[in-house]
Amino acid sequence: MNKKKILIITSLVIIITIMTVFTSCAKIQTENSTINIVGTHPGVSIVFGNFDIVSRKNSNGLTIFEVLPEDADEFKQLTFGSEYCVGEFTLHECYKYDTVFAEGFHTGDICKLFFDGEEYWLGRQVNGKYFYFQSIPFVSPIVENENAVRAIGFLPSVIFSADMEGKEPGIPRKVLYDWEELKIFFPESKYDDVLKKIYARCYDFLNSVEGVVEISYDEENSAITVSNNWEAAK
Repeated sequence: MNKKKILIITSLVIIITIMTVFTSCAKIQTENSTINIVGTHPGVSIVFGNFDIVSRKNSNGLTIFEVLPEDADEFKQLTFGSEYCVGEFTLHECYKYDTVFAEGFHTGDICKLFFDGEEYWLGRQVNGKYFYFQSIPFVSPIVENENAVRAIGFLPSVIFSADMEGKEPGIPRKVLYDWEELKIFFPESKYDDVLKKIYARCYDFLNSVEGVVEISYDEENSAITVSNNWEAAK
């Protein structure tokens, strides 16, 4: 073997050794963190557990987790497989779409819906290793009867068309989902599949009492109407 070949082989060994050391040193570091997503109100959040993540970003109700690609399936099981994940839906250009879903979400995305009994979030996996979660603001029509003012909570803005206006009850409001899809957004409510009615939770702010309000679905016009009739929760 001549000196030239020996020099080439030696150089290759050195290069491979340097690359191996560099790769080892450049290995992405993770940190064990509490995995939670924050709601629209202070102190409200969903806690999924702990997980080793690469990074986390929080901004205006949006939480982004980055995990190692080989850990993505396990992270998905922790979050998408949790009791808080109540369904799946296709995101449309909805009410407050431009201001709320500006980062990481697009019309046509298949999203997971999360609900903790009070607030909603949507989530999706992006490029394998990123997980985006966005809190969903409420639309709260006002019901006024029996000298009390009651806001109908738990109506997620994502179900309504982009041009929705006003908070008055008794007015049909265009929704972006059919009857079966709409029920996904009310996982704790009772339904009447024949009359197409949802009996949703609401709140009496004057007396601090929870109640139930009737929401009617108009299949022909794809709209819902919130009744002005309120009943105390049983």
